[in-house]
Amino acid sequence: MANKKVVPIVAVVGLLVATALSLIFYKIAILEFPTAPDTESRYFLVEAHASFEGTGKPIKASLFLPRTSSRFLIVDESFVSRGYGLNTSNRGQNRSAEWTTRRAIGTHGLYYRALVLIRPEGNLVKPRDVEDSAPVLPVEGPEREVALALLAEARQRSVDTRTLVQAVIALINERAASGNARPLVHRRATRSDRLRAAISVLELANVQARLVQGIRIVGEQGKVEPSSRIQLLAEDGWHLVKSNGEYDDKTTVFLPWWYGPDQLFSAEGVRSLRVSLSYRQTEEQAVDALLRLTKAEKSPLVRFSLLRLPLELQSIFRVLLLVPFGALLIVLLRNVVGIKLPGTFMPVLLALAFRGTSLMVGIMIFATLTAIGLVARSGLERLRLLLLPRVGGVLTVVVLLMVALSVISNELGFEVALSVALFPMVVITMMIERTALMWEEVGPKDALRQWINGTLGAVAVYYVITPVSLGYFLLLFPETLLIVLAVMILLGRYTGYRLTEIRRFRDVGR
Repeated sequence: MANKKVVPIVAVVGLLVATALSLIFYKIAILEFPTAPDTESRYFLVEAHASFEGTGKPIKASLFLPRTSSRFLIVDESFVSRGYGLNTSNRGQNRSAEWTTRRAIGTHGLYYRALVLIRPEGNLVKPRDVEDSAPVLPVEGPEREVALALLAEARQRSVDTRTLVQAVIALINERAASGNARPLVHRRATRSDRLRAAISVLELANVQARLVQGIRIVGEQGKVEPSSRIQLLAEDGWHLVKSNGEYDDKTTVFLPWWYGPDQLFSAEGVRSLRVSLSYRQTEEQAVDALLRLTKAEKSPLVRFSLLRLPLELQSIFRVLLLVPFGALLIVLLRNVVGIKLPGTFMPVLLALAFRGTSLMVGIMIFATLTAIGLVARSGLERLRLLLLPRVGGVLTVVVLLMVALSVISNELGFEVALSVALFPMVVITMMIERTALMWEEVGPKDALRQWINGTLGAVAVYYVITPVSLGYFLLLFPETLLIVLAVMILLGRYTGYRLTEIRRFRDVGR
């Protein structure tokens, strides 16, 4: 039988590295791809979702929309409303979307999603960003008398416009709680109602203010309820004042959504109406939107990139692209360092599970599942079962343990309840089977050592794949994995000493 021709390994490795570096250089130098997440401005996906039951009558629904300003840029927006007519319009200071349909029965959902760029300029809104506020209806009769009395007392407590606003809001909150501010504001008035009353009082002092409602963005994601603010006009622009009279500082990110006391969403001919707002920090959609505005849009590397996939698929690939990096680290630990590990995939998949939990919590969950699983496996072994039924039984026990741990932790109020489901049950099952066999064949010492090595390998992979910048870079430059493949090919030909063997063979070397 003729020997197969050996392909020069240097040529293969050189081709892979050259291809990867060429593509990366072209994207950075020519297409101007960013190499790291944006640190000076932040991008958020904000979403409004309205669900309701149709009654068979015509439906007309209206949703307020955010506007572009010097503080916020609406980079892109989309609507999901199957079977509805859609029209967007400007109504004074507000933008709105109107959906209409002639007849609707059953459950319906309307979605609005916008990609918002938040510039780091504080919460100061320039005068030109929004049209002048509509004049507040003048208060007359008993309401005016109460407002004048509140204004006179607030002036006694203040020295300038800023402190006057704070004093007015404080007085209205005090009087509304005790019922002494009627008929201007009643005891059960909402925060929005109290701020509207404060604006009416400030109008009597010739202080221009308006009611703005929006969402406060804190952290990377969350479901939020709209909150109210007063926008106070000063010489340098509009300033935000909270319902307790405090001014929002520059570190607070408050996205104005609409102006005035109206509801965010209104609809005719529906029932069981539910409206929710949420936001999520994103970089991939922002990069895609910005590239579409540049010369890179027509490049095949952009048209056929991961950035064109739906956001859900991008999130999946952002995790999958980390797996080869974890496998490379395991290969280094096994072939170069010389640490015996229980396979390649177990430490990598465990590290991915640890990313969904904290590291210590993940290790504790893994140790608990393995220990109880070993006891269950020992019991099944005494029944003299065949291999496949025994492994299936251990898998069933692992799943039941995960369910029990989730339910118990949820009842105790621990956040670990949702984290247990992230663990790869098949990998844990095989780890239990492997550890049990080693326990029987070579003793508990070696079995425990391999379990510890596998856990330490997972911890090492966890620290490699955890940085956000790595996942971001791989999503924009997936060709980097060609370099990972080249390194693995080189390690596949490595036959030298392992680091753990240097001391073992030191005397032979001498």
